[in-house]
Amino acid sequence: MLTRLSRALLGRAGAFAALALFIEFVDELVDGVSRVAIPLMRDDLSLSYEQIGLLYGLPSIFAALIEPFIGIAGDSKRRAMIVVIGAMAYALGLLLIGASWGFLPLLLATMICFPGSGASVNLAQASLMDIDPEKREQNMARWALSGSVGNLIGPILVGAAVLIGLGWREVHFGLGLAMAGAAVWAWRMRRWFLHDHQSEQIDLIGGVKTVIHHIRRGAVIRWLLLLEASDLMLDIFRGFMALYFIDVVRTDEATAGISLIIFTGVGLVGDALLIPLLERVRGLTYLRWSAAAALIIY
Repeated sequence: MLTRLSRALLGRAGAFAALALFIEFVDELVDGVSRVAIPLMRDDLSLSYEQIGLLYGLPSIFAALIEPFIGIAGDSKRRAMIVVIGAMAYALGLLLIGASWGFLPLLLATMICFPGSGASVNLAQASLMDIDPEKREQNMARWALSGSVGNLIGPILVGAAVLIGLGWREVHFGLGLAMAGAAVWAWRMRRWFLHDHQSEQIDLIGGVKTVIHHIRRGAVIRWLLLLEASDLMLDIFRGFMALYFIDVVRTDEATAGISLIIFTGVGLVGDALLIPLLERVRGLTYLRWSAAAALIIY
């Protein structure tokens, strides 16, 4: 598996694939950090459960309103510029999270992060799928694996920071610098975001019409519902896991972090095994069986 991944990264578009996977890695590293750091942030900033809910909900709603337009704009020759600006906004939001002194500054910083993530991460993923259409399923599996590694390292990073006398602020400062580095890297590789199917100029009106046309299709609605269901069972479920263990099970922060690491680690093993599996099994077949299994388990 590692040999195949190495060959993929060393090919003609290897550097660009590495960039896309790095952006996903940092994004999921942020997610892993935030999941285990939220109890620390709650205590430090005196956040209530209602405020924590707003921190998760309002930025998601805000991003959901503007990300479709970001996606439409990204289907043009301006994609590289949008990715770079998105990564810079993401980096700024992370730095502001580290500097937050209360709920409102933290909410503002988070609302900057979410659309920044949508612009940089989603369009990097789309570009990774475009560079080798015949290997989209395998590249999607590599993308998921990169994200799982970031998610696993996130809680470990927070634990290590606390162990050496640092805190969630310093961790977010470091993440902001990492995403700023990704923005510079994306700018240096901007030509790799260009593809023949992209329009020369941004056509928001035409793009909205196309989206409305396709979203009426039953197949599209089905995939969207499946996507949201998987998000509930993964990201949102994981987002409240640390708080649940601390406030309901009454464990300490270390035990909550370990539970999160175990949950993420199991997912990492699955993502790693998925790469060679997709060489033998159709992705759609695997998706159907895994969705049925998840329905029964949950």
